[in-house]
Amino acid sequence: MQKSNDDSDAQRQPLRGIKVDEYVQVEARLSIDQKAILATHLASNLGANLGSPEDVENAESILRLIIWSDEKRIIESLAQAAAKNPDTTRNLAWALANDDDTAAVPILAAAVSLSDADLIAIVESADSIAKMGAIARRTSVSEALARSLVDHGDENISLILLNNAKADIPADALACMVDRHGQHEFIQENIIVRDALPPAVAGRLFPLISSELAQRLLTLHQLPTASAIEIALMCHKPARVGYVNELSSDSLNELIFQVLEDEILTPQILVRSLCFGNFDFFCRAFSFMAMQSKDQISELILTSPAIQISKLWSKTSFSNEWLPVVSAAATAFAQLEESSVKSDICLFRKNIMERTLSLLEKEGSNIPAGQMDFLRQIHPGAGPHSLLPGQRHQFR
Repeated sequence: MQKSNDDSDAQRQPLRGIKVDEYVQVEARLSIDQKAILATHLASNLGANLGSPEDVENAESILRLIIWSDEKRIIESLAQAAAKNPDTTRNLAWALANDDDTAAVPILAAAVSLSDADLIAIVESADSIAKMGAIARRTSVSEALARSLVDHGDENISLILLNNAKADIPADALACMVDRHGQHEFIQENIIVRDALPPAVAGRLFPLISSELAQRLLTLHQLPTASAIEIALMCHKPARVGYVNELSSDSLNELIFQVLEDEILTPQILVRSLCFGNFDFFCRAFSFMAMQSKDQISELILTSPAIQISKLWSKTSFSNEWLPVVSAAATAFAQLEESSVKSDICLFRKNIMERTLSLLEKEGSNIPAGQMDFLRQIHPGAGPHSLLPGQRHQFR
Protein backbone atom coordinates (compact mmCIF):
# COMPACT_ATOMS: atom_id res chain seq x y z
CA MET A 1 0.00 0.00 0.00
CA GLN A 2 2.82 2.28 0.90
CA LYS A 3 4.49 1.49 -2.40
CA SER A 4 1.34 2.48 -4.28
CA ASN A 5 1.21 5.84 -2.49
CA ASP A 6 4.87 6.45 -3.25
CA ASP A 7 4.33 5.66 -6.94
CA SER A 8 1.35 8.00 -7.06
CA ASP A 9 3.33 10.74 -5.34
CA ALA A 10 6.22 10.28 -7.75
CA GLN A 11 3.83 10.51 -10.70
CA ARG A 12 2.44 13.78 -9.37
CA GLN A 13 5.93 15.25 -8.89
CA PRO A 14 8.22 13.70 -11.54
CA LEU A 15 10.81 16.49 -11.18
CA ARG A 16 11.29 16.01 -7.45
CA GLY A 17 14.79 15.25 -6.22
CA ILE A 18 16.76 15.89 -9.45
CA LYS A 19 19.80 18.04 -8.60
CA VAL A 20 22.20 19.78 -10.97
CA ASP A 21 25.30 18.73 -9.07
CA GLU A 22 24.16 15.12 -9.03
CA TYR A 23 23.64 15.20 -12.80
CA VAL A 24 27.11 16.68 -13.36
CA GLN A 25 28.64 13.84 -11.32
CA VAL A 26 26.95 11.07 -13.31
CA GLU A 27 26.82 12.73 -16.74
CA ALA A 28 29.95 11.07 -18.07
CA ARG A 29 28.60 7.62 -17.15
CA LEU A 30 25.20 8.12 -18.83
CA SER A 31 24.68 6.67 -22.29
CA ILE A 32 23.19 8.72 -25.09
CA ASP A 33 19.94 6.78 -24.73
CA GLN A 34 19.81 7.51 -20.99
CA LYS A 35 20.45 11.20 -21.56
CA ALA A 36 17.80 11.32 -24.24
CA ILE A 37 15.26 9.68 -21.92
CA LEU A 38 16.13 12.09 -19.12
CA ALA A 39 15.98 15.13 -21.43
CA THR A 40 12.61 14.03 -22.81
CA HIS A 41 11.27 13.45 -19.30
CA LEU A 42 12.40 16.84 -18.01
CA ALA A 43 11.27 18.78 -21.08
CA SER A 44 7.85 17.10 -21.05
CA ASN A 45 7.16 18.02 -17.42
CA LEU A 46 8.92 21.34 -17.04
CA GLY A 47 6.59 24.12 -15.99
CA ALA A 48 3.67 21.79 -15.36
CA ASN A 49 3.56 22.52 -11.60
CA LEU A 50 4.72 18.98 -10.91
CA GLY A 51 7.59 19.98 -8.63
CA SER A 52 8.80 22.62 -6.23
CA PRO A 53 10.36 25.83 -7.58
CA GLU A 54 13.74 24.37 -6.67
CA ASP A 55 12.99 21.18 -8.61
CA VAL A 56 11.88 23.19 -11.67
CA GLU A 57 15.01 25.36 -11.48
CA ASN A 58 17.23 22.28 -11.28
CA ALA A 59 15.43 20.65 -14.20
CA GLU A 60 15.81 23.74 -16.39
CA SER A 61 19.51 24.01 -15.53
CA ILE A 62 20.08 20.36 -16.44
CA LEU A 63 18.34 20.89 -19.78
CA ARG A 64 20.59 23.84 -20.54
CA LEU A 65 23.63 21.68 -19.77
CA ILE A 66 22.31 19.04 -22.15
CA ILE A 67 21.82 21.63 -24.89
CA TRP A 68 25.33 22.97 -24.36
CA SER A 69 26.73 19.45 -24.68
CA ASP A 70 25.70 19.62 -28.34
CA GLU A 71 24.85 15.96 -28.69
CA LYS A 72 22.52 16.10 -31.67
CA ARG A 73 20.32 13.06 -30.99
CA ILE A 74 19.70 14.09 -27.39
CA ILE A 75 18.88 17.68 -28.31
CA GLU A 76 16.45 16.50 -30.99
CA SER A 77 14.60 14.37 -28.43
CA LEU A 78 14.57 17.28 -26.04
CA ALA A 79 13.24 19.67 -28.71
CA GLN A 80 10.44 17.30 -29.71
CA ALA A 81 9.34 16.93 -26.08
CA ALA A 82 9.60 20.68 -25.38
CA ALA A 83 7.55 21.48 -28.49
CA LYS A 84 4.70 19.33 -27.21
CA ASN A 85 4.77 20.96 -23.77
CA PRO A 86 2.75 24.21 -23.70
CA ASP A 87 4.52 25.17 -20.47
CA THR A 88 8.01 25.17 -21.98
CA THR A 89 9.76 28.23 -20.58
CA ARG A 90 10.98 31.08 -22.71
CA ASN A 91 14.63 30.49 -21.76
CA LEU A 92 14.56 26.88 -22.89
CA ALA A 93 12.57 27.67 -26.05
CA TRP A 94 14.96 30.50 -26.95
CA ALA A 95 18.00 28.24 -26.51
CA LEU A 96 16.48 25.59 -28.78
CA ALA A 97 15.29 28.16 -31.33
CA ASN A 98 18.89 29.33 -31.76
CA ASP A 99 20.21 25.80 -32.22
CA ASP A 100 20.47 24.06 -35.59
CA ASP A 101 17.40 23.56 -37.75
CA THR A 102 16.57 20.06 -36.50
CA ALA A 103 16.26 21.24 -32.90
CA ALA A 104 14.82 24.67 -33.69
CA VAL A 105 12.04 23.82 -36.16
CA PRO A 106 9.68 21.96 -33.77
CA ILE A 107 10.01 24.56 -31.03
CA LEU A 108 9.58 27.51 -33.44
CA ALA A 109 6.43 25.96 -34.83
CA ALA A 110 4.77 25.50 -31.43
CA ALA A 111 6.33 27.29 -28.46
CA VAL A 112 3.86 29.83 -27.06
CA SER A 113 6.47 31.28 -24.72
CA LEU A 114 8.33 32.90 -27.63
CA SER A 115 7.09 36.44 -28.24
CA ASP A 116 6.68 38.18 -31.58
CA ALA A 117 9.90 40.06 -30.85
CA ASP A 118 11.70 36.74 -30.28
CA LEU A 119 10.37 35.24 -33.51
CA ILE A 120 11.14 38.35 -35.57
CA ALA A 121 14.69 38.33 -34.20
CA ILE A 122 15.07 34.73 -35.34
CA VAL A 123 13.72 35.57 -38.81
CA GLU A 124 15.98 38.57 -39.25
CA SER A 125 19.19 36.96 -37.97
CA ALA A 126 19.04 33.21 -38.58
CA ASP A 127 19.01 33.25 -42.40
CA SER A 128 17.38 29.81 -42.24
CA ILE A 129 14.52 28.98 -44.59
CA ALA A 130 13.64 25.94 -42.45
CA LYS A 131 13.24 28.12 -39.34
CA MET A 132 11.24 30.72 -41.24
CA GLY A 133 8.98 28.00 -42.61
CA ALA A 134 8.28 26.69 -39.10
CA ILE A 135 7.40 30.20 -37.93
CA ALA A 136 5.18 30.81 -40.98
CA ARG A 137 3.20 27.65 -40.12
CA ARG A 138 2.43 28.68 -36.53
CA THR A 139 -1.18 28.65 -35.40
CA SER A 140 -0.98 32.42 -35.00
CA VAL A 141 1.09 34.80 -37.13
CA SER A 142 0.72 38.51 -36.40
CA GLU A 143 0.95 41.31 -38.94
CA ALA A 144 4.43 42.32 -37.76
CA LEU A 145 5.69 38.75 -37.93
CA ALA A 146 4.13 38.17 -41.37
CA ARG A 147 5.73 41.40 -42.61
CA SER A 148 9.15 40.24 -41.40
CA LEU A 149 8.76 36.81 -43.00
CA VAL A 150 7.82 38.34 -46.36
CA ASP A 151 10.72 40.79 -46.18
CA HIS A 152 13.35 38.15 -45.37
CA GLY A 153 11.97 34.87 -46.72
CA ASP A 154 11.86 33.48 -50.23
CA GLU A 155 8.84 32.68 -52.40
CA ASN A 156 8.26 29.39 -50.55
CA ILE A 157 7.92 31.22 -47.22
CA SER A 158 5.40 33.56 -48.81
CA LEU A 159 3.47 30.55 -50.11
CA ILE A 160 3.39 28.96 -46.63
CA LEU A 161 2.04 32.23 -45.21
CA LEU A 162 -0.62 32.48 -47.91
CA ASN A 163 -1.75 28.94 -47.12
CA ASN A 164 -1.87 29.58 -43.37
CA ALA A 165 -5.44 30.64 -42.53
CA LYS A 166 -4.22 31.95 -39.17
CA ALA A 167 -1.62 34.26 -40.68
CA ASP A 168 -2.62 37.93 -40.53
CA ILE A 169 -0.93 39.31 -43.65
CA PRO A 170 -1.27 43.11 -43.95
CA ALA A 171 -1.73 44.90 -47.28
CA ASP A 172 1.83 46.23 -47.35
CA ALA A 173 3.22 42.71 -46.86
CA LEU A 174 1.06 41.42 -49.73
CA ALA A 175 2.33 44.27 -51.91
CA CYS A 176 5.92 43.39 -50.95
CA MET A 177 5.14 39.76 -51.80
CA VAL A 178 3.99 40.82 -55.27
CA ASP A 179 7.07 43.00 -55.78
CA ARG A 180 9.50 40.26 -54.68
CA HIS A 181 7.84 37.09 -55.93
CA GLY A 182 4.96 38.17 -58.17
CA GLN A 183 6.50 36.49 -61.21
CA HIS A 184 5.68 33.07 -59.76
CA GLU A 185 2.26 31.83 -60.84
CA PHE A 186 1.72 29.88 -57.61
CA ILE A 187 2.14 33.14 -55.68
CA GLN A 188 -0.24 34.94 -58.04
CA GLU A 189 -2.92 32.27 -57.67
CA ASN A 190 -2.72 32.11 -53.88
CA ILE A 191 -2.96 35.87 -53.56
CA ILE A 192 -5.96 36.00 -55.89
CA VAL A 193 -7.94 33.34 -54.00
CA ARG A 194 -7.65 35.15 -50.67
CA ASP A 195 -10.94 36.12 -49.05
CA ALA A 196 -10.11 39.81 -49.25
CA LEU A 197 -7.65 41.54 -51.54
CA PRO A 198 -6.87 45.26 -51.19
CA PRO A 199 -7.38 47.14 -54.49
CA ALA A 200 -3.83 48.50 -54.36
CA VAL A 201 -2.45 44.96 -54.23
CA ALA A 202 -4.74 43.87 -57.08
CA GLY A 203 -3.48 46.76 -59.19
CA ARG A 204 0.13 45.82 -58.43
CA LEU A 205 -0.51 42.21 -59.36
CA PHE A 206 -2.49 42.78 -62.54
CA PRO A 207 0.33 43.59 -65.00
CA LEU A 208 2.01 40.29 -64.03
CA ILE A 209 -0.83 37.82 -64.42
CA SER A 210 -2.39 35.95 -67.30
CA SER A 211 -5.79 36.78 -68.76
CA GLU A 212 -7.28 33.73 -67.03
CA LEU A 213 -6.07 34.87 -63.62
CA ALA A 214 -7.16 38.44 -64.39
CA GLN A 215 -10.72 37.27 -64.92
CA ARG A 216 -10.61 35.17 -61.75
CA LEU A 217 -9.47 38.21 -59.80
CA LEU A 218 -12.33 40.36 -61.06
CA THR A 219 -14.79 37.51 -60.49
CA LEU A 220 -13.69 36.65 -56.94
CA HIS A 221 -13.24 40.15 -55.54
CA GLN A 222 -15.81 42.90 -55.35
CA LEU A 223 -13.32 45.65 -56.04
CA PRO A 224 -14.47 49.27 -56.06
CA THR A 225 -15.59 50.12 -59.58
CA ALA A 226 -12.84 52.71 -59.95
CA SER A 227 -10.22 50.09 -59.08
CA ALA A 228 -11.76 47.59 -61.47
CA ILE A 229 -11.59 50.19 -64.24
CA GLU A 230 -7.95 50.90 -63.52
CA ILE A 231 -7.22 47.19 -63.71
CA ALA A 232 -9.21 46.74 -66.90
CA LEU A 233 -7.35 49.57 -68.62
CA MET A 234 -4.04 47.84 -67.94
CA CYS A 235 -5.25 44.37 -68.89
CA HIS A 236 -3.99 43.91 -72.42
CA LYS A 237 -1.11 42.41 -74.33
CA PRO A 238 0.88 43.58 -77.36
CA ALA A 239 -0.31 42.44 -80.79
CA ARG A 240 0.71 43.29 -84.33
CA VAL A 241 -2.41 45.37 -84.81
CA GLY A 242 -3.44 47.31 -81.72
CA TYR A 243 -3.55 45.98 -78.22
CA VAL A 244 -5.80 43.04 -77.47
CA ASN A 245 -7.75 43.15 -74.23
CA GLU A 246 -7.16 40.01 -72.20
CA LEU A 247 -10.49 40.20 -70.40
CA SER A 248 -13.35 38.34 -72.00
CA SER A 249 -15.87 40.41 -73.93
CA ASP A 250 -18.56 39.58 -71.37
CA SER A 251 -16.38 40.66 -68.44
CA LEU A 252 -15.40 43.90 -70.12
CA ASN A 253 -18.94 44.71 -71.24
CA GLU A 254 -20.25 44.02 -67.76
CA LEU A 255 -17.65 46.36 -66.26
CA ILE A 256 -18.40 49.17 -68.72
CA PHE A 257 -22.14 48.75 -68.17
CA GLN A 258 -21.56 49.07 -64.40
CA VAL A 259 -19.42 52.16 -64.94
CA LEU A 260 -22.15 53.80 -67.00
CA GLU A 261 -24.90 52.77 -64.58
CA ASP A 262 -22.92 54.25 -61.67
CA GLU A 263 -22.33 57.38 -63.77
CA ILE A 264 -18.60 57.33 -63.12
CA LEU A 265 -17.32 57.04 -66.69
CA THR A 266 -15.32 60.22 -67.31
CA PRO A 267 -13.25 61.70 -70.14
CA GLN A 268 -10.20 61.05 -67.97
CA ILE A 269 -10.93 57.31 -68.05
CA LEU A 270 -11.22 57.44 -71.84
CA VAL A 271 -7.91 59.28 -72.12
CA ARG A 272 -6.22 56.77 -69.84
CA SER A 273 -7.54 53.86 -71.90
CA LEU A 274 -5.92 55.30 -75.03
CA CYS A 275 -2.67 56.23 -73.30
CA PHE A 276 -2.47 52.74 -71.79
CA GLY A 277 -2.95 51.32 -75.30
CA ASN A 278 -6.34 49.83 -74.47
CA PHE A 279 -8.22 50.82 -77.60
CA ASP A 280 -10.70 47.99 -77.07
CA PHE A 281 -11.99 49.53 -73.83
CA PHE A 282 -12.20 52.96 -75.48
CA CYS A 283 -14.30 51.67 -78.41
CA ARG A 284 -16.57 49.56 -76.23
CA ALA A 285 -17.32 52.55 -73.99
CA PHE A 286 -18.34 54.67 -76.99
CA SER A 287 -20.31 51.72 -78.36
CA PHE A 288 -22.54 51.80 -75.28
CA MET A 289 -22.87 55.60 -75.29
CA ALA A 290 -23.41 56.10 -79.04
CA MET A 291 -25.43 52.91 -79.60
CA GLN A 292 -23.16 51.77 -82.43
CA SER A 293 -21.16 48.58 -82.86
CA LYS A 294 -17.67 48.50 -81.39
CA ASP A 295 -16.12 47.39 -84.69
CA GLN A 296 -17.79 50.24 -86.58
CA ILE A 297 -16.55 52.80 -84.04
CA SER A 298 -13.04 51.34 -84.18
CA GLU A 299 -12.90 51.58 -87.97
CA LEU A 300 -14.23 55.16 -88.01
CA ILE A 301 -11.79 56.40 -85.37
CA LEU A 302 -8.74 54.79 -86.99
CA THR A 303 -9.74 56.25 -90.37
CA SER A 304 -10.54 59.82 -89.28
CA PRO A 305 -10.01 60.22 -85.53
CA ALA A 306 -10.50 63.97 -85.02
CA ILE A 307 -13.71 64.15 -87.06
CA GLN A 308 -15.23 60.96 -85.67
CA ILE A 309 -14.41 61.73 -82.03
CA SER A 310 -16.18 65.07 -82.42
CA LYS A 311 -19.28 63.32 -83.82
CA LEU A 312 -19.26 60.64 -81.13
CA TRP A 313 -18.73 63.27 -78.43
CA SER A 314 -21.98 64.97 -79.37
CA LYS A 315 -23.83 61.75 -78.48
CA THR A 316 -22.51 61.76 -74.92
CA SER A 317 -23.28 63.88 -71.88
CA PHE A 318 -19.68 65.07 -71.55
CA SER A 319 -18.82 68.77 -71.71
CA ASN A 320 -16.42 69.97 -74.41
CA GLU A 321 -13.68 70.72 -71.87
CA TRP A 322 -11.90 67.41 -72.45
CA LEU A 323 -12.75 67.04 -76.16
CA PRO A 324 -9.38 68.43 -77.46
CA VAL A 325 -7.42 66.05 -75.22
CA VAL A 326 -9.48 62.97 -76.12
CA SER A 327 -9.31 63.89 -79.81
CA ALA A 328 -5.52 64.35 -79.66
CA ALA A 329 -5.05 61.05 -77.83
CA ALA A 330 -7.23 59.21 -80.38
CA THR A 331 -5.31 60.81 -83.25
CA ALA A 332 -2.00 59.86 -81.63
CA PHE A 333 -3.19 56.28 -81.23
CA ALA A 334 -4.34 56.09 -84.87
CA GLN A 335 -1.01 57.47 -86.12
CA LEU A 336 0.97 55.00 -84.04
CA GLU A 337 -1.39 52.24 -85.15
CA GLU A 338 -0.42 52.91 -88.77
CA SER A 339 3.29 53.47 -88.22
CA SER A 340 4.44 50.99 -85.62
CA VAL A 341 4.33 47.40 -84.51
CA LYS A 342 3.91 47.65 -80.76
CA SER A 343 5.89 45.05 -78.82
CA ASP A 344 6.93 47.14 -75.81
CA ILE A 345 3.96 48.49 -73.82
CA CYS A 346 6.08 50.93 -71.78
CA LEU A 347 7.65 52.42 -74.89
CA PHE A 348 4.24 52.59 -76.56
CA ARG A 349 2.76 54.50 -73.61
CA LYS A 350 5.64 56.94 -73.70
CA ASN A 351 5.27 57.43 -77.44
CA ILE A 352 1.52 57.95 -77.41
CA MET A 353 1.78 60.45 -74.55
CA GLU A 354 4.54 62.41 -76.30
CA ARG A 355 2.56 62.44 -79.53
CA THR A 356 -0.66 63.50 -77.77
CA LEU A 357 1.06 66.47 -76.14
CA SER A 358 2.80 67.38 -79.40
CA LEU A 359 -0.54 67.43 -81.22
CA LEU A 360 -2.07 69.64 -78.55
CA GLU A 361 0.90 72.00 -78.77
CA LYS A 362 0.76 72.05 -82.56
CA GLU A 363 -2.95 72.87 -82.53
CA GLY A 364 -2.35 75.66 -80.06
CA SER A 365 -4.82 74.18 -77.60
CA ASN A 366 -4.89 76.01 -74.32
CA ILE A 367 -4.76 73.06 -71.95
CA PRO A 368 -5.65 73.91 -68.33
CA ALA A 369 -3.02 73.11 -65.71
CA GLY A 370 -5.26 70.45 -64.15
CA GLN A 371 -5.50 68.55 -67.44
CA MET A 372 -1.76 68.81 -68.01
CA ASP A 373 -1.08 67.47 -64.52
CA PHE A 374 -3.41 64.56 -65.22
CA LEU A 375 -1.59 63.73 -68.47
CA ARG A 376 1.80 63.84 -66.82
CA GLN A 377 0.59 61.50 -64.07
CA ILE A 378 -0.13 58.86 -66.69
CA HIS A 379 3.50 58.97 -67.83
CA PRO A 380 5.62 61.15 -65.51
CA GLY A 381 8.11 63.30 -67.37
CA ALA A 382 6.42 62.84 -70.74
CA GLY A 383 5.80 65.76 -73.05
CA PRO A 384 7.59 67.73 -75.75
CA HIS A 385 9.12 70.06 -73.17
CA SER A 386 10.75 67.13 -71.40
CA LEU A 387 12.82 66.30 -74.51
CA LEU A 388 16.16 67.69 -75.51
CA PRO A 389 16.27 69.97 -78.56
CA GLY A 390 16.35 67.88 -81.71
CA GLN A 391 14.54 64.97 -80.10
CA ARG A 392 10.98 66.24 -80.30
CA HIS A 393 10.50 65.43 -83.96
CA GLN A 394 10.63 61.68 -83.35
CA PHE A 395 7.26 61.80 -81.59
CA ARG A 396 5.50 63.97 -84.16
